[in-house]
Amino acid sequence: MVSTINIQFHQIDIKSTFLNTPLSEIVRLSISQGILTDRRKFFLKLCKAIYGLKQAPLAWYERLKSWLVKKGFLACLMDPCVFFFQKPSELWLYIHVDDIVIFASNIEPFKKEISLEFDIKDIGIADLLLGVKVTHSPEHVSLDHKYFTESLLDSYGMSNCKPVATPLLPNEHLSPANDDEASSCKALGISF
Repeated sequence: MVSTINIQFHQIDIKSTFLNTPLSEIVRLSISQGILTDRRKFFLKLCKAIYGLKQAPLAWYERLKSWLVKKGFLACLMDPCVFFFQKPSELWLYIHVDDIVIFASNIEPFKKEISLEFDIKDIGIADLLLGVKVTHSPEHVSLDHKYFTESLLDSYGMSNCKPVATPLLPNEHLSPANDDEASSCKALGISF
C-alpha cells in the first residue's frame, strides 16, 4: 500500500510511557519495613502506572486512545491497535505499546501535534519494526526477518549452526505405528 499510493511511513517512540499514565483503578502498595511502626494500618495508593504492573499497558492504551479519538481518529474494528484519520487527508497509525508507525502523505503535522501531548523520540523513516527490517525503494517496500533471526540464533549461541534439510538424523529410519501406538494416539486425540 505504501508504494502503490506513494505515502511515507515514519516511526516515533513515546518516552516513559507507563510512568506518565494515570491509573483509573485503585492499586495498593504495602509499606516497606522501617518506614512506619505499625504497617498493617496503612497502605500507599499508586497513582500512576509503573513498568511491570499488569494494569499499565491497558491504562496507557486507554490514555492514548482517548487522546486520538479527541483528535478525530477512529480505531479499526478488526484491530484496536490501528487508528485512522480521514479528513483533511488520510493518516493511519499502527501502535505497538509505545512505538507508533505513521502512514501518511504528510507526516510532520501529526508529529508536531502528538509532541505537544507526549514526550516523543522521532525515529524518522521506519527501517526496523519489531525485529523486521524494512527496505524502501521507489517501486516497493520489502520486509525481512534476517535481523531478528540472526539475533535470536545469537542469543541461543547458535550463530554458527549449519542448516539441515530435515530435523531427523540422516540415517534415522521411521516405521509405521503398530496397533497399540495407534490406539494410544487416537485416545489422546492425535490423528496421523
